[in-house]
Amino acid sequence: MLNEAVESAVAAGPSPTEPYDVVGIGFGPSNLALAIAAREIDPLRTCLFLERGPCFRWHPGMLLKGSRMQISFLKDLVSLRNLASPYSFLNYLKHRGRLERFVNLHEFHPSRAEYSDYLAWAADDFSEQVRYGAEVVGVTPHGTSSFDVRYRERTSGRTRTVRARNVVVAPGGKPRIPEGVDLDHVIHSSEFLPRFAERLPDTGGAHRIVLVGDGQSAGEIALQALTEHPASEVHLIASGFAPRPTDNSPFVNEQYFSDSARRFLEQPAERRAKQLADVRNSNYGAVEERLLDDLYRLTYLDEVTGRRRLFIHPYSRLVAAGPGEDGTLATVQDRLDGTTTTLPCDLVVLATGYERRLDRETFADVLPYVRRDASGEPELTATHRVALTPPLTAGLYVQGLGESSFGLGDTLLSLLPFRSRQIVDDIASRLGPAPGRAAARYPPDRHVERDAERMYAVVDRFKFATVISARATDDPVVTQLPLTLDRSRGGRGFLFGHLDRENPQARLLDDRPVTILFNGPNSYISPTVHETDQLPTWNSITVQVRGRARIVRDRERIVAGLCELAARAERDPGPPTLEPDDERIDKLIDFVVGFEVEITDMVGRFKLSQDQEEHERRHAAHALADTAETDHRDLIGELLGMSLDDGRTASDPGGDATVESLVGGDGSGHHV
Repeated sequence: MLNEAVESAVAAGPSPTEPYDVVGIGFGPSNLALAIAAREIDPLRTCLFLERGPCFRWHPGMLLKGSRMQISFLKDLVSLRNLASPYSFLNYLKHRGRLERFVNLHEFHPSRAEYSDYLAWAADDFSEQVRYGAEVVGVTPHGTSSFDVRYRERTSGRTRTVRARNVVVAPGGKPRIPEGVDLDHVIHSSEFLPRFAERLPDTGGAHRIVLVGDGQSAGEIALQALTEHPASEVHLIASGFAPRPTDNSPFVNEQYFSDSARRFLEQPAERRAKQLADVRNSNYGAVEERLLDDLYRLTYLDEVTGRRRLFIHPYSRLVAAGPGEDGTLATVQDRLDGTTTTLPCDLVVLATGYERRLDRETFADVLPYVRRDASGEPELTATHRVALTPPLTAGLYVQGLGESSFGLGDTLLSLLPFRSRQIVDDIASRLGPAPGRAAARYPPDRHVERDAERMYAVVDRFKFATVISARATDDPVVTQLPLTLDRSRGGRGFLFGHLDRENPQARLLDDRPVTILFNGPNSYISPTVHETDQLPTWNSITVQVRGRARIVRDRERIVAGLCELAARAERDPGPPTLEPDDERIDKLIDFVVGFEVEITDMVGRFKLSQDQEEHERRHAAHALADTAETDHRDLIGELLGMSLDDGRTASDPGGDATVESLVGGDGSGHHV
């Protein structure tokens, strides 16, 4: 039988590659926040993300034991933009079953390991939009309104190309390596955990480690090395007198507010540069005060025991690192008088930070179109779009590459919720509305029903629905039960249902999102029903409803809902078969949980041979109606072990008429 993808290709024939609305380069926290914002704000946008790593990872080399985040958990991917988002850190904790215990910690700053797990949890929900192991090797303008993005599959080595109306670059930082350094004799903090253990596996050995840097990473590495390698010594190469505490004043921290980034951009370039220098130690070249205290206590205890292990080389910089007689030689220069000192060591660790810029080789064909400011940096709009010269009108956005334009917060996690919204909104305003664009990709546009009345007809007629809740990532909970529709309330109406109190899904229906699937008739359509040479296929009618569920706690409303369901389900007119005062209800009501769902979105998928001529569609419609009736009777009889072929036929007014009307029985042939 022909599957839908092949059937679509046969019907549509070959066509040029349809550009994605957004192709993101890199899939770290920045583009993950963008993917979430696009789904929540403009869900019909087509998005693809290319990530060179084999899976989602966030600074795996610095997930040190005991290291903590320097920002509040409330500055997660979404909360400052959308408190109702399912991708918040608190919702992650609830899914992981740790929410109450986390609250009991009285902690605003989670461990870095837990935050990494939170990011991976959120990223897992977007796996269908990400191609991992895809290293972008070139971005080239295609005409004036799109880009061709070439990437190499790291597993196969093959090069592929996708087209994009907008490219969002979030590459993270490239490790900053000082000149004169032999890479075989140093490791950067970005790969500290695996490389350090590989180079110095003997934790009891008396190693000498040269550590370059005086920021947070340097402090954490120093503490880790001195704690895990108690016989080793660390020589810290500091650019100043000694490691300084981070300026963590709440007044200074207001520079990381979203409005501060906007106001920063509005200032003259010279003023921006001076402000960056003034507040630099709130992010760079500074260590959290608590960590400095831990380091100092450790050095004091070393003094008590008579052995010094931490040596700080003030006003110094590393000028060379290479092979020595028994290991590595690090050459350190005094920044004040220019004298140099050579330190034999077992390993040099660079906590020297990162460089952030558009890769010149990857964007070689785009850079000639990039406008530059007075300092030579790419000129950025308030929505993080790179200003391009005519005739190129495609959108090029950058995340984390605009510190000189937006301030220190541009490279940090704090502004991700706001920045992602700005980018999504700007793309929407430039491209205009995208009705049905995602639906045109899957399911095919001709199978998408947009007539609300037709969708309501299916919901009302085929009440026995599939209700889907998410208990956790990759853990759906499903119940099939009858639901009744009330269109008099809410913008799109409400659904009422009930289930057994012991059903685990009952605990997932109080102010939680749900997806509900209503299945209408479906049937195999044999090519023998057609007059022309058609391939076999399968036709079906479904409506997917999304909404927010809440528990109904009012007994009278639950009873009224039960009676309404019975009244609507009866096929023959007559007196009510269930009354509110029925004594049988009293015996069962305590075992029932009533709930309602406010409908927020409906999508109809009516696959009814729309690619065929009118008379062939009519043949398929009759086959669908006839097969549905016959198959149901045969299956019921088989399951019950009895024959139902006794001449009785259930009264089904409007059975065939319902299907006929859905496929355009008036002969107009224009219904989707």
